[in-house]
Amino acid sequence: MIRCYVSVGSSQAVEDIAETDGEQARYTASCLADIYAGVVVFDPEGGVVVRFGDVPEPF
Repeated sequence: MIRCYVSVGSSQAVEDIAETDGEQARYTASCLADIYAGVVVFDPEGGVVVRFGDVPEPF
């Protein structure tokens, strides 16, 4: 799964994108990082695979 963070004023909105192929998810996330404030790719178990940009903790 890919989670995208969108800056909205002083807070952030979240948009989730379903993606089952890990390599494709990493590629898609790297492209989305140019558009969104932050992007995280999760593996099927919920672990973080890669992060781009401004990603708040916890996810």
